[in-house]
Amino acid sequence: MILSYFINRFMVFVMLITYCFCLTDLTDAFASATGFPFIQVFATATGSAEGAAAITCLLVVLIVFSVTNYMAACSRQVFAFARDRGVPFHTWIAKVRSPSSPIQQNRGRAALTPPRSTKETTAQPQP
Repeated sequence: MILSYFINRFMVFVMLITYCFCLTDLTDAFASATGFPFIQVFATATGSAEGAAAITCLLVVLIVFSVTNYMAACSRQVFAFARDRGVPFHTWIAKVRSPSSPIQQNRGRAALTPPRSTKETTAQPQP
């Protein structure tokens, strides 16, 4: 577990250095029509919109899996501390409930909640 953290930290450093070398014009990236400067850097580096879209999709998938892994690890640790009575409200957190009802409720809330990042950039009329 600790070794994977250090390997990941090294890989992120390598990715950051590579990204900085691909960043050619900072003002062009911030003045991008997409509204997201990192997508403009990908488009400049690949030379095509399709390549930038593929890298962006890959990045989104990796972020979703990373957040899922992070949330699972954090919830396991909070549950373990709650069983040992190490956190406030430990009786409520450590209680095991039926798994179907809260999962279905959270799935329904997530389906009804619109993504916040696309609120301003999607569906704007093109000049």
